[in-house]
Amino acid sequence: MISLLSALPLLVALSAGAQEPGAAPDLWMVGVLRMEGASTDVELAAAALALSLREAGATGRVGQLPALRTDADKLHRLVLSAQLATQNLAP
Repeated sequence: MISLLSALPLLVALSAGAQEPGAAPDLWMVGVLRMEGASTDVELAAAALALSLREAGATGRVGQLPALRTDADKLHRLVLSAQLATQNLAP
């Protein structure tokens, strides 16, 4: 996950000059945009999970475990989606 987030600015910078204004997006650019969206989703889900964990730790309640499990499952699905987006960039 860390490597995906660190590679994103480089890929976006490389793709910024590769397209003329008004031209139809090519498949590589669509893949880069999908990867960018997936990395943003992963970042938001990780932040939500971290917040839930902090709240559960502060209150000491175990009643929040189902919500934590839901947040963790969502993060896992988004990480898999991001991995698929990066695999589709390879020729």
